[in-house]
Amino acid sequence: MDISLRTLISEAYGIYDITHIVGGSVWVDRDRFDLEAKFDPAEIPGASHLTFRQRADMLRPLLAERFGLKVHLETRQFPVYNLVISKGGHKLQPAKPEDIDQGVSGATCLFRRSRNGYLQVQGCVPKDLEDELRFATGRTVIDKTGITTRSNFELRWTPDDTPADSPEASGPSIFTAVQEQLGLKLVPAVAPLDILVIDAAAKPSEN
Repeated sequence: MDISLRTLISEAYGIYDITHIVGGSVWVDRDRFDLEAKFDPAEIPGASHLTFRQRADMLRPLLAERFGLKVHLETRQFPVYNLVISKGGHKLQPAKPEDIDQGVSGATCLFRRSRNGYLQVQGCVPKDLEDELRFATGRTVIDKTGITTRSNFELRWTPDDTPADSPEASGPSIFTAVQEQLGLKLVPAVAPLDILVIDAAAKPSEN
């Protein structure tokens, strides 16, 4: 509800870094829409077990129909951070089997987060942190640790927009926190990433 077309495209194609969706007129970001999508579970096998990503994929034909949306993928070079194991070794301890949540499609990672630089994870691997670290650093993060063992841990840092007079201002940056608390490191790099190019889009007619 009250959402831009670019944000709808982001959800439909699973591209959550908005800078990786390019093209489109001004209204693609400016105008807001209320979208209500329904489907008949009887027409879709296993509908009750669809993952979030599978449900989001179903938005694609709807956007093509209602907005005349046409897109294509391109690969371009972008600055990123590689997540690697720091020189002293990682500090992640294996989670107990009872701490790993088993979803419909297998083990899942559970997050508890706050806006002031706190993240608690349960039953996660470093790759699960890619999106969380992207939000914190402003760049795409690529897991290069090779760690597949699931762990529980907490991460505390001071976001860049923390006021200077805040009690939390003296805390570590996300880069320092990742290295000191997890034994991992965010290393600047350049990598080829897929971007979604909007070729065509039109405002929908009134219902």
